[in-house]
Amino acid sequence: MSKNLLDTIKITSDYRVILSEDENSDTADVKFIICDFDPNANNVSLNRDTIEDWLSTLLHKPLVGKVVTRFDGKRDFSGHNARVVIEEDENGNQIKSVEFDTSAFGSFYDVSIETIDEVEYIVAKAKLWKRYKEAYKIFKKRVSSKKGLKTSWEITVSESHQETIDGKDIKVVDQGVFIGHALLGEFVAPAYKASGVLEVAEQIQDDEIANALSQDFLFSSEENIHTSNEGGEKMPEKQKIVNENSALTDNDIYSKVRKAINSVDESKWFYISMLYPYDYKAIAYTWDRASEEDFVEFTYVANSDDTISVTAQQDVKLRFVPVSEIESQVAELEDKLKEAEKEIAEAGKSITELTKEKETLESSVAELTPFKEKVEELEAAEQERLLSEKKEELKSFTLEDELITSEELESDEQISVIFSELSLENYDSSQEKIEVIKGRRAIQKFKETKSSSKENNIETSETKKQKVKTDLNDGNDGELFSATDIVKAMLQKK
Repeated sequence: MSKNLLDTIKITSDYRVILSEDENSDTADVKFIICDFDPNANNVSLNRDTIEDWLSTLLHKPLVGKVVTRFDGKRDFSGHNARVVIEEDENGNQIKSVEFDTSAFGSFYDVSIETIDEVEYIVAKAKLWKRYKEAYKIFKKRVSSKKGLKTSWEITVSESHQETIDGKDIKVVDQGVFIGHALLGEFVAPAYKASGVLEVAEQIQDDEIANALSQDFLFSSEENIHTSNEGGEKMPEKQKIVNENSALTDNDIYSKVRKAINSVDESKWFYISMLYPYDYKAIAYTWDRASEEDFVEFTYVANSDDTISVTAQQDVKLRFVPVSEIESQVAELEDKLKEAEKEIAEAGKSITELTKEKETLESSVAELTPFKEKVEELEAAEQERLLSEKKEELKSFTLEDELITSEELESDEQISVIFSELSLENYDSSQEKIEVIKGRRAIQKFKETKSSSKENNIETSETKKQKVKTDLNDGNDGELFSATDIVKAMLQKK
């Protein structure tokens, strides 16, 4: 990619990132919007009329950041990570200074003022060093995300004035020095909404790589107070030089969290002992606590208007655990983990063996399926043949006494149902049903015959009755006969 490509790409208001990879390059050219000239969220603005006097101080200054593990376990940039340090000089004077716990990942080589969508911005180009692989990886991931990558300047202010803008008291920076520009984490709100990365392009040139990690970023705080032991009375000396940054500092977060947790219960005043901004937790205590081990853990969220809201709280105890005890617990857990891994491996082996056995059985079943189907077909055919024989047998039994005609096998509903429901299992009960029908028919026929005899004045019924009884039992004492047999015998002797 040509060196002047960044100057030819049109800059649009959506601030999309253009990245061209080159495996042979050890740097990447990055174009940033530093800020505009409106007041930021911290009620600070840069004076457009005087900015060009000190705009060039951004040249060769570091692009800084710190890689941390967020509350959700992901790696990301944090913020300025600034803190106030109090030191004493050789005369015993106390000096406050600001220390930044960040590292340099690049340096700026060009800065200018550009108009984008009719708004003037400070725009700067920097070289991002690929030698810091994790930072470079996070940088690329963040600039390609929907939220993009936001940034924040760091300025040592030498002259400023207060001015009312849109009803707000604004600090206007007239003169100062850019001391760096910080990469912000995804959940850190920049003071300027427009600040961030415009474009990224790879550069093969490596002649501008600098080892900025050896630099010491120690600058004056908002008020450098020198306390003198000379001449009797101690006199504070206020310096004009102050430090500014365009994002919320650690002190800002501390103050907002303290205010939030002390609004939970008006009868108590909490002092923050530990603050975990990336976990959104604060550990606090009260002076009237029963024991010095008693603390309260607050969980909070950061709102869109930079305020803090407490979402939960719980009482906790501070307990010191010997390192040896922790090491013993860790060793015990490691042993349990190894045992669990061994059991999992054995279980996996058993599952594999069972799976193979299952596959073998399924293969055998698949091979036997055709034979099984053939056997089922033969069994079904045999059952059909036996049922057909039973139907013929029952038919013969039904017609043998001429009490039921062949036409009635289909025309008589009761008889046809018996035959349609016939099975090998219910043959005996079906035969009994036919026998009942035949018995009723025989009795009816007998009654009709007897009636006919009376009409012809035949009075021999008593004698014949006795004779039929004798014949039925002759030589078969104790043998029982069905109604059909009795009626048949009576008809035969008639």
